Amino acid sequence: MISSFQLSVFISEYCQIYDNKQHILPFTSKYLNGMKETTFVLFENSAGVQDYINRRFSEMGIQITKTIQVDSVIDAIQTAIILGHQGMALTNQYIAQKLFPNGNYNLLSLPKNTLNFDNAIMYEKGANEQIIELADYLKKAFTEMSTKS
Repeated sequence: MISSFQLSVFISEYCQIYDNKQHILPFTSKYLNGMKETTFVLFENSAGVQDYINRRFSEMGIQITKTIQVDSVIDAIQTAIILGHQGMALTNQYIAQKLFPNGNYNLLSLPKNTLNFDNAIMYEKGANEQIIELADYLKKAFTEMSTKS
């Protein structure tokens, strides 16, 4: 079981690493090796998330070279399905369950320290200075709260 907010890689039933025997796939080399030629579909304004994921995958020897950007998470998942064996998208368990209640997909759980939608602060690269200052303040406040817990 993974948290509803934890970021995962959506894998359609048409993808080459789809496993119909289990719903949540572990973050292991068995599945990661099959992702080397994959196109990741991103939703708008998620380039920072993709850069972060690319760096994490790169640290494990997986180079993500192709990306497609669409308007929303839903569009990203639908595009990944259209791409078939080569398409994957980033999402969380809640969204995947709402879109596909029949469960014909896998979620590759990313390591817990990778990124969660419930603890991420994201803003566009060219954001107003006040937005950047607010994000820095919130990041500091959340960090202090989590170290006290």
